[in-house]
Amino acid sequence: MKEIDIPDGWKKVKLKDVIKEVNQRNKGEKVKRVLSVTNSRGFVSQDEYFEGTVHSANIANYKIVRKNQFAYNPSRVNVGSIDILKDYEDGALSPMYVVFEVDTTKLLPEYFKYYFQTNRFYENVKNNTQGSVRNSLNFKALADFDYLLPPIKEQEKIVKILENIDMIIEKNIYESTLINYQNQSYIKKVLDINKLKKIEWIKLKEISSNITKGTTPKKFTNNGIRFIKIEALNGENIDNKRCSFIARDEHIGYLKRSILEENDILFAIAGATIGKCAIVKKENLPANTNQALSIIRLKNKQDSKYIIKVLESNLMKKYISMNLTAGAQPNLNLEQIGNFKIPQLNKEERKKFLKVVDLYEKKIMLVNNKKEEYVILKKFLIQKLLTGKVKVNV
Repeated sequence: MKEIDIPDGWKKVKLKDVIKEVNQRNKGEKVKRVLSVTNSRGFVSQDEYFEGTVHSANIANYKIVRKNQFAYNPSRVNVGSIDILKDYEDGALSPMYVVFEVDTTKLLPEYFKYYFQTNRFYENVKNNTQGSVRNSLNFKALADFDYLLPPIKEQEKIVKILENIDMIIEKNIYESTLINYQNQSYIKKVLDINKLKKIEWIKLKEISSNITKGTTPKKFTNNGIRFIKIEALNGENIDNKRCSFIARDEHIGYLKRSILEENDILFAIAGATIGKCAIVKKENLPANTNQALSIIRLKNKQDSKYIIKVLESNLMKKYISMNLTAGAQPNLNLEQIGNFKIPQLNKEERKKFLKVVDLYEKKIMLVNNKKEEYVILKKFLIQKLLTGKVKVNV
């Protein structure tokens, strides 16, 4: 690994000089709240995050973690399952977790939390977990990481900069969520069956020329005909860069029934992504898809935009959740999809409906784009500020 350049006033230390492991057990089960550390949301309460009980009935041997202490899953730290506890005063963690705290006379917890987002941290994790059991990182290995330690005053300045950016990002997330809520409220108002008793509701199969699903190819190729999987669905669009490829012989032979046409609707029918959908556009063709995606081909292909809005609505999500096939992997069958009921708004009503929804979505896109700009700025500053490559005035 490349040697660390030490900025003026900073010190090169081992993490063991500024952090120590905490191993307090939950004797008497005085701490009732059981927590987990996820790679997407950090600390979460198991009761709120997971359905049903996932922890042991007896949590006396669980570790206690307190506010401003850190914890990580040794076998998932490489994917970001490490965080500082901020939302609760304390919690109980499975014994598999590592809990530690920082020496606050040398290192601010608020500053150290950003270390886990640096390239340097992930390089260290990678170099210390390859070949180990389940790519696990124990505390001894973590404590031996080299670390650049700036003066406390400089830490405070850096924290202020990064927390201000975090506040802007959170504000944008809140604004996007609020606009999306307003959008869904509008859609519900228009599509709510109790408010549309005079509107005809028609089954999706009655306005479709065909509802089928794709087929898995015998083999993939490095180029050729696009093969669209769920991961290529990006909102209502299809990301060509995330598609696989198949040979033309399979496209027109073995996979003939799954050949896609412009304005086809792809609708996910299996797994955690059920209900995700997109419209096939000219730039996505020629293409095929697999059995995890149903292909909805409308008689009037110009209705695709309207139909996909209905399929994405909370009203339809409730219907889907009520009709899921139970099993290890929930799914919908083609008959269930064909029986989806679609409100038959007239031409003017549809035009107004799509215009309002498009306005909401444009607002959401603008806010999300702004958020992404700050996310990129934050990533850039973390790499620079936490290495001293960009200095702050103290």
